[in-house]
Amino acid sequence: MTTQTRPTSESGKDRSVAAAADGERVDALLRAGGWQESGRFEVTLGDSRDLSFFHAGSAARVVCSDGRAIAGRITKCERGDASEVRLGLLDRRALKSPVGGAVSVTVTSAPELSFAHVRVGLDRQAVASQRFEDRLRTSLIGDEEVVTAGRLLQASGDGLEECLMEVSACEPEIGVVGPGTELQVTYVSPIQLASLTSFDDVGGLEDQIRELRQYAYAPLHAPELYRHMGVTPPRGILLYGPPGTGKTHLARAAASELGVHCTTVSGPELVGTRYGETEASLRRLFSEAVQSSPAVIVIDEIDAIAPSRGASGAQADARIVTQILSLLDGLVALDGIVVLCTTNRIEAVDPALRRPGRLDREIFVGSPDERGRERILEIHTRTMPLSDSARTGLPLIAKGTAGFVGADLMALCREAGLAAIERLTFADADMSGAAGGVEVSSQDFETALRVVQPTGIRKDVARFDAPTWAGVWGLHAAKEELLSTARAALTPGSPLAGEGILLTGLPGSGKTALAEGLAGELGANLVRLRGSDVYTKWLGESEQAIREAFELARHLRPTVVFLDHLDSVAPRRDADKPEMASQRVLNELLVELDGNSNDGIVVVGATNMPALVDESITRPGRLGIHIEVEPPTSAERGQILDGALESFGAGSLSAATRAELVARTEGWTPAELGMLVRRACAPGEGQGDKFFERKMLGLAGEPLSRRFGSVTRQEERTPS
Repeated sequence: MTTQTRPTSESGKDRSVAAAADGERVDALLRAGGWQESGRFEVTLGDSRDLSFFHAGSAARVVCSDGRAIAGRITKCERGDASEVRLGLLDRRALKSPVGGAVSVTVTSAPELSFAHVRVGLDRQAVASQRFEDRLRTSLIGDEEVVTAGRLLQASGDGLEECLMEVSACEPEIGVVGPGTELQVTYVSPIQLASLTSFDDVGGLEDQIRELRQYAYAPLHAPELYRHMGVTPPRGILLYGPPGTGKTHLARAAASELGVHCTTVSGPELVGTRYGETEASLRRLFSEAVQSSPAVIVIDEIDAIAPSRGASGAQADARIVTQILSLLDGLVALDGIVVLCTTNRIEAVDPALRRPGRLDREIFVGSPDERGRERILEIHTRTMPLSDSARTGLPLIAKGTAGFVGADLMALCREAGLAAIERLTFADADMSGAAGGVEVSSQDFETALRVVQPTGIRKDVARFDAPTWAGVWGLHAAKEELLSTARAALTPGSPLAGEGILLTGLPGSGKTALAEGLAGELGANLVRLRGSDVYTKWLGESEQAIREAFELARHLRPTVVFLDHLDSVAPRRDADKPEMASQRVLNELLVELDGNSNDGIVVVGATNMPALVDESITRPGRLGIHIEVEPPTSAERGQILDGALESFGAGSLSAATRAELVARTEGWTPAELGMLVRRACAPGEGQGDKFFERKMLGLAGEPLSRRFGSVTRQEERTPS
């Protein structure tokens, strides 16, 4: 075991004190113990009870609020302001309780165990098992380790190969390993033991966990029920979904929870270099599972070894897929075998593998909702020392991370921890002492949010940090109507649920700024499509871009899908040219808008030429709500001028000049007002407030074509 200070043997008066303290309990708060070793507890008492009840060397049991418990020895007890217990990382991981959570510490007796089962993360072929077990017994007896089921230990030193161990069962419930203990050792993969999980470690996937229990538990533990009913139990389950949603994590947790023999492999691990080696590996894998029945076979990334035979064209792939099919068909006559596969490319898996009787149960693992994100954050932060503000701020972080999957949230917690470490200064300070006092604050999470972006957002068409209307001045009527309509469209069960919105108006009236800012106002993600994002020279890729954009929006919901320049994305169809790419794109867009899985998505289109947009997309049921963005009123023009001047650092106008500018700019759009301010703020010959105001008044009185160098307004574009 790890080199540790052996507790002093109890004798005489110490034994009588220990007997009196047996059963003594204190409610405390869990704290991180820094570099503290496994099974060593440091206790601080905040009340007036006798410190001798919790003296060094006493066996103790720590129980969290959900009943999970670990055991160890108290190494130090002192008086403090509040009752606390400090645990090392392995103990906190086994307890699965957040730092700062309520626990109870109970002094207990630790008799010699009659039986203990230990899972060791070592390759059995790499060690002499009998010699290792003898050294392990000697080390456990010498260190007087207090163990209970679920305890994690780190073995090293004393001739032991360094590895991680887990006590999976013991009799009685708590005790120490002695000469008379029957010690049973099972060797498992170090990766499997290091990633040991249960359903308590999986957040946001309650529905998927319920389906897994339904489809996998009964076939493994009660196959006679299916024989009695005369039906075939499910043999295969396929978990599919976007990357990072927790498919592999869920599969490993299911294998651990089912309590049967489990073999976990990754698809590429089975691929051999010699002819027939991959097929032989598959036969050996299924043969071991049959011999160890009931058993679960977990194959990660099944698309790597079972691609669609038509798409691949390789003879080796066809042989591998055929071998998998024959092995799955051979399970029909056997009981107690379930195959659990994962993939993020379900379209690449051979269709023959997905028919009933093989991988006939498909479970979609998608992005978590707000409650699921909060649960994932709680899981990833329960071993982190969080400040009170960070702990209470987790629901707000979950609310503001729409579109984040489990892997993104794990990266967010890691970046927050790294931000906290960067605040430490180790100059003239002991590193271990500094580590014991640092906490992750809410500011660290804010720093992490600026670094971590959702996996699905890493495309040009999507944005997580969508802008708001903070820089969009005026346009109050359009804002109010757009926001209320969009909220109704995103609300399930609303009469306007799923209805799209079309923004029309003059060029420069603020349609794009309103649509993009809508996502920020709703706290939603933004997926933006323009003609340049859609059209390519390759046949079929334009339609694929539409499909991928809407699929991305479904994964990131709530989402605002913004179709900018709608007249270029969905122009009127030409009966004389039925094969034009724009018509194929329009047809695909209509299919996506009519889809029945668009809950949590609002589609907003914008155009300044609605007459050029195909009528089929602007009808009710698609983009059926039309909002005209009118030029700003006199009060709104004043707000736009004030906001633009402030953004460029210019001084405020006098009341008379402001009123005259507002009167002269009747009918101007926000873009024209912004250009007016930019032109006036440009460096010139004169200076001073009066010169600046005269310059603005002069620009406002010029003809439009002279003022901005081009004709932009619709009425001046039309010839007389």
